[in-house]
Amino acid sequence: MNILVAKSKALQMLTDRLSELNAINPDNYKGWKSRTNAEIKSIFAASDDRHYEFSRIVFDLVGMRNVEVFFKGQNEASQLLKSYISFIKDNIAEAVVEKPRDYELEFKRQEAISHELKQQISRYENHMRRADASLQSCDNEIATLKSRIEQLENNIFQTENINALRLWTLAVNLPGKLQLSLIAFLIIVGTAGYYIGSILKPILK
Repeated sequence: MNILVAKSKALQMLTDRLSELNAINPDNYKGWKSRTNAEIKSIFAASDDRHYEFSRIVFDLVGMRNVEVFFKGQNEASQLLKSYISFIKDNIAEAVVEKPRDYELEFKRQEAISHELKQQISRYENHMRRADASLQSCDNEIATLKSRIEQLENNIFQTENINALRLWTLAVNLPGKLQLSLIAFLIIVGTAGYYIGSILKPILK
């Protein structure tokens, strides 16, 4: 059986926790137990019963403190840690560390690839959103310019389209009262022109 860390590191962790054991008390043992349990899990494989036998040690009764129960738990913890240390010293070679199995490495590799693909997709989605926003802005500007051009075309007086035929068509299509007013205006203008011409003709000769 192998362990998950180097032999020297495992022995150092367990020895340190064992040396701290006498310093704990009913008020502060929980932090020590939690740390020790985590380090045991980091040393031995998940299938090893050592994970569970240490976590089952009882340092106090539910809802109350009991000195005898605490000292009993302290003694059990000491015995287990010493047995773990002895096991590693007697059975584990210095360089033997259990390596992850091939399928575990492949899973991690695929997981890394999946993470990278998700990041790329996220970047592409951000680019597409920015492109869509830019296109929408361009469409809005084009629509605004078209509207302004239409307004200008409607407001500009295009003199090249004015001719006698258009004026005659306009006059014919006027309401009856406006037609009479236009005819009267033209008669007045014609009469005034004739009168002024008759006055100026002798003078100009």
